[in-house]
Amino acid sequence: MSAKRYGNKWECIEQLGEGGQSHIFLVKDFTSGNGEVYVLKRLKNLNRIERFEQEIKAGMELNHLQIAPILDFSLDEKPYFITKRYSGSLLTNLAPLQPLQALEIFIKICDPVAFAHSKGIVHRDLKPDNIILDEKDNPVILDFGICYFTDENNRLTETMEQVGSRFYIAPELEDGRSISITYSVDSYSLGKILYFLLTGKIFARENYDGANDLSALCKNPQLDYISQRILAKSVVNKPDQRISVEALKQEAITIRRLLYEHFYPNKIGSQCRFCGEGVYQPLNLNLDGLQVWNYVQSNATIRSPNDFRLRCEAIACSTCGNIQWFKID
Repeated sequence: MSAKRYGNKWECIEQLGEGGQSHIFLVKDFTSGNGEVYVLKRLKNLNRIERFEQEIKAGMELNHLQIAPILDFSLDEKPYFITKRYSGSLLTNLAPLQPLQALEIFIKICDPVAFAHSKGIVHRDLKPDNIILDEKDNPVILDFGICYFTDENNRLTETMEQVGSRFYIAPELEDGRSISITYSVDSYSLGKILYFLLTGKIFARENYDGANDLSALCKNPQLDYISQRILAKSVVNKPDQRISVEALKQEAITIRRLLYEHFYPNKIGSQCRFCGEGVYQPLNLNLDGLQVWNYVQSNATIRSPNDFRLRCEAIACSTCGNIQWFKID
């Protein structure tokens, strides 16, 4: 019995899985003989043909290396499309990661999402299951099945129909609400994805503090940066309080640098900037200030070092003894 074929070139190798709306197969091009393997997604429920067409349209319009391309398709009796096969892991299988690793992946995820936004497309279903790594460990965005084209007013969801993962979708999309879809719904999802990459956990709604506090869970006070500069600007209830995906990317780039340099504004408990192993602890010198000789010598109005004293506090590394001084306002 011959293997099942689609179109005039695709031959099934094995079935990978089955979702609510589609079957997924590994296929090869039997006309080429090169042995390369692709992924075929076949629509199972013809009542969802419009969404299927939408996913095909998005995949063909978004020419980006980190967005799964549509290589071939058919909308005949058994609609299907062909896309590239990626050999890496889904983000679901990667967490938890070290902070710098998580930020690196997050920054790379922001690129294709921001690109889609520049083309007027909102993904609406960003989650770890829809992002896979390619052979170079770059994250690739999958499944634009419920994406939204801002210039077409295409709401293909019925009233009260759940759209997207309940753990990652913005609150304004819950229960099928889709009156006002903006790019900010993807910002919301990205904030939760970063939290998942760091902890391997997810939290309900906007509760990323308290028992879910990043710095406490990961025992790293530097992660307050992420809570204050990314989560507080993405995982919030009001869409107009969320910043753009491009702005989230820039915040992540800044935080990555600060973490790499072991800098943390609260200082105590942060990683040593010198050895990178110990953490800074209070250094009690019982001094009310620090004489700054260079300043005194270059300032003609000060006659002696005792005329100028700068109030400072000091911390010292628990491992190497490196000392850092900080001005007290």
